[in-house]
Amino acid sequence: MRYQYFFTDYEGEEILADNEVAASKEEIIQFMKQILLIKDNFLGIIDQNDLCIQFMVNQDHSILVDIPIPELDGSYTKNTTLMGALQIVHELDAMIQIEDIDNLQFEKW
Repeated sequence: MRYQYFFTDYEGEEILADNEVAASKEEIIQFMKQILLIKDNFLGIIDQNDLCIQFMVNQDHSILVDIPIPELDGSYTKNTTLMGALQIVHELDAMIQIEDIDNLQFEKW
């Protein structure tokens, strides 16, 4: 299974969301281990239904998980560790399933 992904590494390069590239889940996990170490760096994954899950490094180096739902004017979010973010991606199937990710909270924009 291949996913589309995008990222910004504030100490290096970026691939913007409108220029996402394809990679396997394993390739994305390896890339996350490199990118999600510096504050504000982020990486997003887009599934085959165009649902996006994003991971951003917070000030305290925790990881914000964010699944934007534009038609509801909000996002499902939670904070986790890098290992927690990697586990979420490891467990992804062909589609991002909000109900399969523990402790997400919906927040209006």
